[in-house]
Amino acid sequence: MVKLRYVCIDNCYFTLNGEEGLLEKLEVLSAPCFSCSKDVELLLQKTPYLRELRCSFVDFRQEIFPKLDPLTRLETIEIHLAADSMVGGPYNFPENLRNLTLSNFSLGSCHKSNISKLPNLRVLKLVSIFFDNDEWEVRHDEFPKLKVLKLVKCEFFDEWKGPDDNAFPVLEHLVLDECPYLKEIPTYFNDTGSLKSIKIKSCSEFVERSAKKFKQEQEEVYGNDDLKVFIQRGKRDRLSDDEITCGPALKASVVALPLPSDKEPVKESVFEMEVCVPLWGSVSICGKRADMEDALVAVPNFMKIPIKMLISDRLIDGLSQNLSHLTSHFYGVYDGHGGSQVADYCRKRVHLALVEELKLSEDDLVDGSARDTRQVQWEKIFTNCFVKVDDEVGGKVNIGLCDDNVNTSSGTSEPIAPETVGSTAVVAVICSSHIIVANCGDSRAVLCRGKEAVALSIDHKPSRDDEYARIEASGGKIIQWHGYRVFDVLAMSRSIGARYLKPWIIPKPEVMFVPRVREDECLVLASDGLWDVMTNAEVCKAARQRILLWHKENGTNPRAKRSQGVDPAAQAAAEYLSSMALRKGSYDNISVTVVDLKPHRKFKSKS
Repeated sequence: MVKLRYVCIDNCYFTLNGEEGLLEKLEVLSAPCFSCSKDVELLLQKTPYLRELRCSFVDFRQEIFPKLDPLTRLETIEIHLAADSMVGGPYNFPENLRNLTLSNFSLGSCHKSNISKLPNLRVLKLVSIFFDNDEWEVRHDEFPKLKVLKLVKCEFFDEWKGPDDNAFPVLEHLVLDECPYLKEIPTYFNDTGSLKSIKIKSCSEFVERSAKKFKQEQEEVYGNDDLKVFIQRGKRDRLSDDEITCGPALKASVVALPLPSDKEPVKESVFEMEVCVPLWGSVSICGKRADMEDALVAVPNFMKIPIKMLISDRLIDGLSQNLSHLTSHFYGVYDGHGGSQVADYCRKRVHLALVEELKLSEDDLVDGSARDTRQVQWEKIFTNCFVKVDDEVGGKVNIGLCDDNVNTSSGTSEPIAPETVGSTAVVAVICSSHIIVANCGDSRAVLCRGKEAVALSIDHKPSRDDEYARIEASGGKIIQWHGYRVFDVLAMSRSIGARYLKPWIIPKPEVMFVPRVREDECLVLASDGLWDVMTNAEVCKAARQRILLWHKENGTNPRAKRSQGVDPAAQAAAEYLSSMALRKGSYDNISVTVVDLKPHRKFKSKS
């Protein structure tokens, strides 16, 4: 073993015991899996002559990136980071490094800076990399000796930023493979005069156009016909200019909104009503927690809502007399704390309680007793719904589901969970004219409207000025310990359940009554396992692009088929968001529902 020069350990975990000098002559180590930075660093101590290291980091749990710089002979490094792993800290590599491949990593500005300063780096390959803000800023005189740059499956990378010159000064070969949202190849790649080839596969028209322009300039301006450009569209068709800048050409699926006010004169055909197709996908995973306390639910064709509960009387006068109700769909995400019982009960019960409250409100419309605005009306409906479920959880009234513990003689029941157990609730009712969201706790709903992320809920945190004041005014205490917490315990200020913290923790939701517009792309409901590690903008961009990419690759089924069960494009988006949250270091349960708000997409089906 002492004289061993080459070792290949195909996808097996690798550790070293305490024997000194066991692998001191080793030069090439290929394909092992490491579960912690300590094992990597121990290996490096015992292999001073190592020249090539190809490995995977698996089951890393908030590990600091291992110190690789002491190995001065190391020339080639290839590291794949498993999807459920996370590494932090600076990425330090030996100065003698010539070839570097990183797969599945997140690269911040400090990481890119460290790599760009490597004085002898010749080949850099980045696979499935997440860049901060989906962009790469390049500075003067970085990558002084880099000859080959490959970007593969960097699906959300969209822009290079940097100087007008002196970037990648000696680059000879540029490879871009499946970077569909990259806007262009910067001109500084062509200004160096060293570029010999550009290979493009499954990228946008922008990128193809940049490469062709470079070749034309080299031939016409510099008289150089050595630059070779290879373009392959491959399995996935390229995305057009419009799809990158404005999204795909889509037919309106909802009302022609924004809605005119009640005071404006009514015009005929203000509305272009269509059936609201339920297109959703959802994922709920335990993540790195020991127990699963999240729950979610989707109820397509939830109920028909009277149009008078959605649209003003003046606007209704311009509609068909046959249009009295709109079909709606219900989606909910519940994040339990202290146990899963309350979240599970909410999953089964909240939408049923909402139907009961909606029917009561419909009766008020019939007898003419309803005088509230629609916003206020929906606030009352959801508040009554959440309070009813909270009372059932606490045993104050008969529970709304069949249960052996119901005491029908007293009108009460046993609590369904211990007093320390509670749950958030963020729910959405969606129809062709509106999205109505109710939120209690720190789960969240975000609407992707065009390319903008529109928050449809605000987290109920003790640090919110209004929530802080409400709790203090009622005699409660908020203590700052690992964030703001009510009585040093709960990190949210509203919840269903959690009886031991009443009256400070309340079940009253905040409600958003939002008219739909043509630009609405998708709605994301998720527990804080997602929002703790991703911003609203990051989530909306990823969801929108994942839906678009799915349809580019698979085409679009007729609307009738798309409405049968879970929508595969929305499901792909939900799964991708959950995997991104894991990769970014989420330690909580992760539950995500993505609702595609576009039933029409102009993509040809693949044959």
